[in-house]
Amino acid sequence: MTVTSYSCICSVVISTVFLSCLCFIRSKYHFTKVSEVKSFIFLYVLIFIRFFFPLDFNFTLGIPLEGVYSDFFEIFFIKQIQILDWQLPLMGIILLILFSISAIKIFIYIRNYARTLKEIRTFKPFNSQQIQLTENNIKKLYPSLPSYTLLECEYVNTPLAIGIFHKKIILPAEEYSDTELYYILLHEYTHLVKNDLLKKYMIDIICALFWWIPFTKFIGKDVEQIIEMACDHSIVNKISTREKISYLDTLMAAVKRTSKHNSSPLQNSLAFAVRENPHSMVERFRLIAEKPKKKTYIKGLLLKTTAIMLIACSYLAVPMPSYEAPIEEIETDGCKSISPDSDSYIYIKGNSYFLVIENKIINPISTELAGMMIDSGIEFKKENK
Repeated sequence: MTVTSYSCICSVVISTVFLSCLCFIRSKYHFTKVSEVKSFIFLYVLIFIRFFFPLDFNFTLGIPLEGVYSDFFEIFFIKQIQILDWQLPLMGIILLILFSISAIKIFIYIRNYARTLKEIRTFKPFNSQQIQLTENNIKKLYPSLPSYTLLECEYVNTPLAIGIFHKKIILPAEEYSDTELYYILLHEYTHLVKNDLLKKYMIDIICALFWWIPFTKFIGKDVEQIIEMACDHSIVNKISTREKISYLDTLMAAVKRTSKHNSSPLQNSLAFAVRENPHSMVERFRLIAEKPKKKTYIKGLLLKTTAIMLIACSYLAVPMPSYEAPIEEIETDGCKSISPDSDSYIYIKGNSYFLVIENKIINPISTELAGMMIDSGIEFKKENK
């Protein structure tokens, strides 16, 4: 089990093809069932595994390819370019540039996160007599609430959660009914309990690191949407049908509030409702409103099994460059080309075999070599008795 340049190329191409297919499906098709959300999470994880483990196994078959692939490999991986005191292949230089930009993007992301935390320090604590009552009600679902700080801000247009070590829930500075506050905080608490913020930050870092892979930005947004839908599903599983309607009303009210503001949610956060993408909110509404059905695992199991088989099959073979050595590199001084078309033959004398080139006996050769050359079409002559 090794990692080679061939397996890395294969891994990037295969992962990109799979991600392209998923992005195309998601652009045309919206989730209507929880099982579909879980299946897509599984597919994303499977593709990330394929990307991060570009391995050649003992059973992996190398497929020699000539032409464009071999020319590509020679230009990008074999030919060396002198840079100061180093010699690097073109692909090494390209990767150095790409990951340098990745490092800059990650630095900017961390800097923006630090600035956001600094900005949050100026927010006021959310003081309300409703909070204690609301928390007591939520503790019926989550007996041990995670540690957090509740803040309010005048220019934040939707409730949101942020933070890794010191988690914070930020609410717009508005009046809330008891029902609204309950479901808003329940949603944000669920994010904290499920460690969704950590998942979001990991996806953001991965997208910044591999920004050069097609559809990376779309994937980041889609994974964030899946996180929100998984949070919604976790909540509606714990509440009654009547409470589900109240939860939908609260979500709708939050969407309407965002239309009154021009500002966007704080960066590096998970927002309760965002009006920027109406289709994502409609998708969440549909999923929340889904009627409970008998669990059927056949379709999901078939999809997951097929995906696992395709990923496993992708490890069976790896393309390798193939080159035909030029004849001038084979024929050096004092050496001659031997082929059925050349002026050469095998001379058989008794039980001995001799190689004859240009009517000159060169050397005796073994019986095995003589047989191989005769089988390849080299002419042979026997001694006349």
